[in-house]
Amino acid sequence: MERWPIGLVVAFVALLVAAGASFLWDSTPPSPPGSVAGGVPSAAQAAAETDEGESAQAETRPEQALPEAAGPAELNADPGEEPLNEPEPTVADEAARSDVEAEGVPAAKSDGDEEEEEEAPVGADREEQPGERAGPASPQPLANLSPTAARLIDGLPNEIGVAVIDLRRDLTFAADANAYHDLASLAKVPLMLTFLDVVAEKQRPPNELEQTLLELMIQWSDNKAATAIEERVGEGRERAFVEEIGLWPRIRFLDEGWGAIEGSALGVALLFRELVAGDLISPAVREGAMDLLAGVAQGQRWGVAAGLGEESGATAGLKNGWYPAGEGWVVHSAGYFLDASGEPDYVLAILSGNHPTLDQGIETVERIAAQLHAALRLEADRVVRANR
Repeated sequence: MERWPIGLVVAFVALLVAAGASFLWDSTPPSPPGSVAGGVPSAAQAAAETDEGESAQAETRPEQALPEAAGPAELNADPGEEPLNEPEPTVADEAARSDVEAEGVPAAKSDGDEEEEEEAPVGADREEQPGERAGPASPQPLANLSPTAARLIDGLPNEIGVAVIDLRRDLTFAADANAYHDLASLAKVPLMLTFLDVVAEKQRPPNELEQTLLELMIQWSDNKAATAIEERVGEGRERAFVEEIGLWPRIRFLDEGWGAIEGSALGVALLFRELVAGDLISPAVREGAMDLLAGVAQGQRWGVAAGLGEESGATAGLKNGWYPAGEGWVVHSAGYFLDASGEPDYVLAILSGNHPTLDQGIETVERIAAQLHAALRLEADRVVRANR
C-alpha cells in the first residue's frame, strides 16, 4: 500500500479537528434577552451576557461568583488584531486585590499604598490641578432637591455617593459626592470616550470590528472587549484624555489597566455632563458615545433609569458597574437624561458599596433614583409653568 507523506496526514488531521471545533462553536446557546443597538452579531451577544459576564436579571443568584465572559470567535479571528482571550488587567500590588474578583474587574489599591494616592479630598475649596477645568458651582446639599432621597440615604448603612447636575438650571446637588469609589465597569465610559477620540483624530469612524468591541464593552459590559479597546488606545492616552476634559483627579488612575480606576460620584456626574452637554468633546465622539449608552442591553437597564416614567417622554443613556468585593457588593449606576424634545435635561450618578447581595444593591440604587427623578420632574414642571 502506498504510504501518505507525513505532512499530508498531519494536515488531514488538522482539518478534522478544525471542523469539530467549528461545530461546537455553532452550537452556542441562544443570545441572552435584551437588544443591542447597531447590529452586533448574535454570537457576540451570546458571549457577553452582561456586566462582568453575568446577567442582572431576577433569576441571577448574586451570592454566586460571576463567570468570565468568553470572547466571540469571529472577533478573535480578525488578522492583525489582538485576541480577546488575553488576561484581564490587574493592579500590580496583588496584596491589595479584593478576595472576591470572579467577574474579572480588579480592585483598586487600598488607601495609602503609594504616596501619589494620598491626594486631598476633592471639594469645592480644593486648589485646581494643572490643566483642570473649573467645575460647577459648589454643590448644594441633596436635601435641597429631594429631602426624601436625602433622608433615605442617611438611614442606610451603605457607602453611598450621589451627584445630580440639573443641566437646564446649571445646579448641582450632592451627598457624599467627593468620596472615592472603585469605579468597577463605570471605568469603561472614559475608556470608550478616549477610544472614540483617538479614531476621531484619525478622521474616521470606528471600523466594523472596533464598533463591535465598543458595543460589547458598553452595551453588554464585556471585560475582554474592554481589554481589547484599551490595547488599541495605547498606554497613557486615557489619563491624558481625562486630564484634557478637566476631570483629574476626580477620576484618577491607580495603575495600568482599565479596572484600576477610582472616582467620585461628582467626578462621574461631571464626566456625563461633559459627554452630553460640554464643549470639550467633539460632536462625533459625543454622538457615538450617546448612541452606545442609549443602546445598553435590556437586562442591564436598571439603576438610575428606575422611576423615570414613560409618561415623561424622557430618554436615558446609562452604564452600570458591579462586583462582589470583600466588604460586600459594589453597585454603581450613572447616566444622562434627555427631555421629551431630546434636549439634555440632567445627569445622575449613584456610587455605592457594602451591599449584602447584588439584588439589594440594585434595589437601593433604584429607590434613590426614583426619588430624584420625581423631584427633578417637579422642578421641570415649575419652570414650564413659570414660562407660560
